[in-house]
Amino acid sequence: MEANALKVVKIGIVSILIVLGTLSKGRDLRFVDVTYNKYVIEFIEELEEEGIDIPNQIRWTIGEDISLFRTSILGWALGMNDDRQVNIRMHPLNKFKSEDEIRFILWHELAHDIFNIKHDTMLLMKTTSSKTDAYIFTAAKIEFIQYLKNNR
Repeated sequence: MEANALKVVKIGIVSILIVLGTLSKGRDLRFVDVTYNKYVIEFIEELEEEGIDIPNQIRWTIGEDISLFRTSILGWALGMNDDRQVNIRMHPLNKFKSEDEIRFILWHELAHDIFNIKHDTMLLMKTTSSKTDAYIFTAAKIEFIQYLKNNR
């Protein structure tokens, strides 16, 4: 009987740790596809290190959308102008891109979704993608952070 009770307690503790591990300052990241999770955490941490407050949007949903196969869209910020949640759809073939290409696409979509930034306001928000995105990401990120500091 004691062994069963101990097992139940251990399962409960592990479950609580898993849930807490998916929350980042009140942000529910359980619905972020594992492919994109590290980029989302990087986005949050880098902006916070720069002193930029990310508006409180509790539920974050980021995943692949097979309907994007019929389009040339790499990502879609469905949550843009809906400041209650982050809701981004990614093209399924993105997972085969380089890390910096994925990072560029996801930061672009997060900028739309979280900060409601429109296309062509800066390098990160350009309307076309290319293989050079991996090389220009650092410059685009610096410009984006400066934009947020100046406009928030």
